[in-house]
Amino acid sequence: MNHTKKRITLAGAAPDTKNLGVSALNHATISNLNKYIENATFTTLDNGLSIRNTTIQSASSSISIQLCGSKHGRRYYQHENLTNIRTCCKLGGLFNPIAKHIIKSDCIIDISGGDSFTDLYGEWRFNAITLPKLIAIENKIPLILLPQTYGPYNSNTCKKKASEIVKRAHSAWARDHGSFEELKQLLGDDFDPSKHFEGVDVAFILESYAPKNIPQNLNSFLKGQHPTIGINISGLIYNNIENSKKQYSFKADYDQVIKKLITQLLSHSNANICLIPHVLVDDSHYESDIAASKKTIIDLNLSPADEKRVIIVEKNYNQCEIKWIISQMDWFCGTRMHSTIAALSTGVPTTAIAYSLKTLRVFKTCQQGNQVIDPRELNTNDTVEHLWNCWTTSEKTKASLQINLPKVLNKANDQFLKISKTINKL
Repeated sequence: MNHTKKRITLAGAAPDTKNLGVSALNHATISNLNKYIENATFTTLDNGLSIRNTTIQSASSSISIQLCGSKHGRRYYQHENLTNIRTCCKLGGLFNPIAKHIIKSDCIIDISGGDSFTDLYGEWRFNAITLPKLIAIENKIPLILLPQTYGPYNSNTCKKKASEIVKRAHSAWARDHGSFEELKQLLGDDFDPSKHFEGVDVAFILESYAPKNIPQNLNSFLKGQHPTIGINISGLIYNNIENSKKQYSFKADYDQVIKKLITQLLSHSNANICLIPHVLVDDSHYESDIAASKKTIIDLNLSPADEKRVIIVEKNYNQCEIKWIISQMDWFCGTRMHSTIAALSTGVPTTAIAYSLKTLRVFKTCQQGNQVIDPRELNTNDTVEHLWNCWTTSEKTKASLQINLPKVLNKANDQFLKISKTINKL
């Protein structure tokens, strides 16, 4: 039995972003690796200051971890600055306690926020995502790229940099078949089936548990006789319609799609509707799902009767609690991809309003590609019509999901077993 403690540093899954998808990656990764690695100590790179102790809470236990501040920016004098950390790591951690802590890692596992190993969000974000990977490579710390999306890359410079990183990584996983093909392309002749694998998004096996306090209006929906529909509205898109329409090349008007869908559900079904945010930043932030949900309610100007049938899940639940709430829905329609994974992984018939290829790729892992509706290809009315059809055929979708989901969950568990074996051998 190996009694040596494995020092594992997790990058690309900061638990303090208020994005429950990223928090899900953090929780699922650490809690599942902890099952298989007997003497693991975990450090997570986050956006805070210095090195701190905390715990990851599960339904039945807690895991002690350390948080390490690490930020991309121009304040190079700060210990938390990734360029500062990178420089000091080359000096053996001299002058920087965070650098000194990181270079003691037995491995750096990196998940890039699930979908950020790309220049789709700009070169600044791409550089921020790649810095921890470069720190691992330059200091000969084994780099394990956890299941994630690779690409797209609009810049040849970024694509070349990504290629160099995956070639020098100890091992790499993709979270769907399309991403695996992209990974193989980046690797070229360096592709090695013993090091490079096709997996699934780790959030498929994120645990879920009921919140201790459920508001009365939500509780009445969940225990009522009528169906309950969950809708996730992306603040990233809704809060700046013109900009997002241009950025993602939408044919449909996203805000109109959301409002028309809710109006049709209220008029032609007896379902109640829960608007479920998945990015819980302050209302003033341009990405706030809560702000987008509130604006939707205001814009709809609902009648008193309909107003009682639509609620916003406003409380700051954690990723496991939100997953449980989503699991209680009879149908779920989401734009944030990890909100839809919370639904898919719990067997809820799920439809996505997609704005990038990543969503279709992940849905295909469950044989649910026909549940991805793309407003980049459809106009507003056609998008709403397709969403309505998904709702009316949701029982058929549920049956299909029940057949295909167990394979995905088994694959997710198996990949953690393999990753753990890799780490244990280091």
